[in-house]
Amino acid sequence: MVVKERKKRKKNSSFFIKRPSKRLELKEGFFILLAFLFFSGVVIAEELDKGEIFPGSFLYAPKKNETLYSISRKFNMCPELLKEINDISEGEKLPNRLKIVSANFSIVIEREKNILTLYRDGKFFKEYSVASGRDFSTPLGEYRIVSKLIKPPWVFKGKAVEPSDPDYPLGTRWMGLSDTRIGIHGTKDPQYIGQYVSSGCIRMHNKDIEELFKIVPFGTKVTIVK
Repeated sequence: MVVKERKKRKKNSSFFIKRPSKRLELKEGFFILLAFLFFSGVVIAEELDKGEIFPGSFLYAPKKNETLYSISRKFNMCPELLKEINDISEGEKLPNRLKIVSANFSIVIEREKNILTLYRDGKFFKEYSVASGRDFSTPLGEYRIVSKLIKPPWVFKGKAVEPSDPDYPLGTRWMGLSDTRIGIHGTKDPQYIGQYVSSGCIRMHNKDIEELFKIVPFGTKVTIVK
């Protein structure tokens, strides 16, 4: 009788040490994987978000003899953007890892609405209010950004107007368009943004053109439509 009870207890105790089923093992493995991916994603996201203007960057280890400017050309980035999202000063030694934004930017300007839309890889990214030419003098068509200047010289009626002059009209940045004499630039008269007041150029708030200037590289496509 005693022997039978011991056998019974042994049989019942085996329930508690039985190996889990394959289905249970798969579930456990699945949740462990999810947890790993989640926490890994959190760490990466936190690292990339520091000092970043927009999401979507990745980490790059600079090679020997590479410079900030060679890397910016390699990934078709503006040096200003590369410096800002990595918090690097001019002439400072490059860190072991750089945040890189590799994207194809394009601009569409709707002349009648006075709206400039920035696209990233063909998808909407950001919208800005602008001013355009009087009597719809801003030319329609497809262009490229061929020059980028900070407070460039401006000549009016044979006279050079310095950026410090109250009559200087270009604001803080200039981006020239191919096959035209016009550009996208800042303004000294922000109250006229949204109106048709220029001689053909696209005017933006200075803070907006400074942001756009850092994002779009040389060669960026600019399409002006009705």
